[in-house]
Amino acid sequence: GAASSGARTPWLVDPLPLTLDAAEWTTLERGLAQRAVLLDAVLADLYSDRTLLRNRVLPPAAILAHPGFTRPADRLALPNRRQLVLTATDLGRDASGAWRVISDRTQAPAGSGYAMATRRIVSRVLAGLHRGSDLARLRGFFHAMTGALLDAAPGASETPRVVLLSPGSASETAYDTGFLAATLGFPLAEADDLVVSGGRVWLRAGDDLEPVDVVLRRVDALLADPLEFRGNSEVGLPGMVETARQGAVTIANPVGAGVLDNPALIAYLRPVAQAL
Repeated sequence: GAASSGARTPWLVDPLPLTLDAAEWTTLERGLAQRAVLLDAVLADLYSDRTLLRNRVLPPAAILAHPGFTRPADRLALPNRRQLVLTATDLGRDASGAWRVISDRTQAPAGSGYAMATRRIVSRVLAGLHRGSDLARLRGFFHAMTGALLDAAPGASETPRVVLLSPGSASETAYDTGFLAATLGFPLAEADDLVVSGGRVWLRAGDDLEPVDVVLRRVDALLADPLEFRGNSEVGLPGMVETARQGAVTIANPVGAGVLDNPALIAYLRPVAQAL
């Protein structure tokens, strides 16, 4: 991996992978899918009708004072669609051995590239075990992610163009971002590779400009668009949020998604689920 200073740091892979049997994984998978649906509903409510705040299901201070609550994202919703394309959840076991959620990561979730790269390392180092085990394959996740990104495109483009917006090679997750782009088959772009013109986002391709329908965002929201957020950001694309507001591009995850990366929210998810 690369640290934020650009220095290379060693990649540590546990020589004894954590193994989960099919029954345990199926239970986890079902719970995580259910959680993703719930978080999506929370996100949609917080940036539209805010019934959870108005009815005091959630304490307003825990949401409105959270740095992930971004006012430029208000009413910036995908019509009739889920808002969250990707969620990541940190898990741990409690004293009884049961799985518990430690935190959610929806701002710009990283790790899927690392997971695939680690699986490839394990397949070489423990080749016999890898071949002899009936492992759940990771490829299906990336196929599903590709489909979700294409489905998120606005309008009726037959062949939507997706780009992965990266903060650059100095980012601490640069390897993960690059590996993910290569696995998905979408171009990796930095802000300088893109331009907003005529109400659309365009990708520079030599002397040409190619229209972009979906931006898979790996730049934190506060740095993603200098016209809307931090004005001194050098890794953001000026005007990108306004094009999303006009329905000309989809940003995944939306720039307001960081409000879900909130420890206070975890304590309220049961009454939230009942309210929604």
